[in-house]
Amino acid sequence: MVGASRDRDGWAFDLATGQRVTVDALTASIDHRGPLHAWIDWTYRAHYMQYTPSTPWNIAIVLLWVALATALAVSGLTMLLRRT
Repeated sequence: MVGASRDRDGWAFDLATGQRVTVDALTASIDHRGPLHAWIDWTYRAHYMQYTPSTPWNIAIVLLWVALATALAVSGLTMLLRRT
């Protein structure tokens, strides 16, 4: 453990591995953040299609990708059927 500090209603521990653990004494909650936290958050947002903070923009992006994927599938099937 590198360091510990006492907040108003809890503790924060900075570990040698770059992780930070905070303990809230009022709610009895423990929070853990490490170097991979931003990457994990990004993959979560990508998986649940939350690319922007705006829901309408997210829907537009998803519809665009669906249209592009459909066009790719249709063109592939067209080439396959013309070949036979």
